[in-house]
Amino acid sequence: PRLGKKLIEPLTNLIHSTSAMSLLYECINTILAVLVSISSGLPNHNASIQLCVQKLRILIEDSDQNLKYLGLLAMSKILQTHPKSVQAHNDLIMQCLD
Repeated sequence: PRLGKKLIEPLTNLIHSTSAMSLLYECINTILAVLVSISSGLPNHNASIQLCVQKLRILIEDSDQNLKYLGLLAMSKILQTHPKSVQAHNDLIMQCLD
């Protein structure tokens, strides 16, 4: 758990700076795994969740179906613990079902 807490900030910096979709997804996935493993959560974890959701929207809006799938998969993980964060993106998620 301590390593996970230490990784949040560098991973967040990578999410802000990278244009590589694969790295973006892996950083988001790692942050989600860390936040799930820390059941008590972190005091400012909502900012990390919001950042992940914003970046996942980019994956879902991409024309590549594989990126859409990965974005939706990660959104489903967030939905389990932070449904209100995902709720703002219902329109985009519903478009993927068409």
